[in-house]
Amino acid sequence: LGGLLSGGSAGAAMVTMAWNPPLQGTPEGYTVYRRSGKGAFELRQSLIATTLTYADTMVPVGRNCWHVTAFNSVMESAPSNQVCTTIAKPRRR
Repeated sequence: LGGLLSGGSAGAAMVTMAWNPPLQGTPEGYTVYRRSGKGAFELRQSLIATTLTYADTMVPVGRNCWHVTAFNSVMESAPSNQVCTTIAKPRRR
């Protein structure tokens, strides 16, 4: 699934992303992982194979990165490329 994740858009602590299915094999689904700051990647959501988009609505302030894996009943793929963005602290008025 290398090169799978095709970008994201950020705004108001929500990030949306989309990806293409793998060129080989038929996955049963996808798993989205997020890393906040310098922490480890953590599972955010497992999705059925027909779902090729994800909206992370609970993105914390700071640097965040995501990657996606495909899975079937036997294995999970290597991670896709990472997509990263930085969520700024809201300005005080």
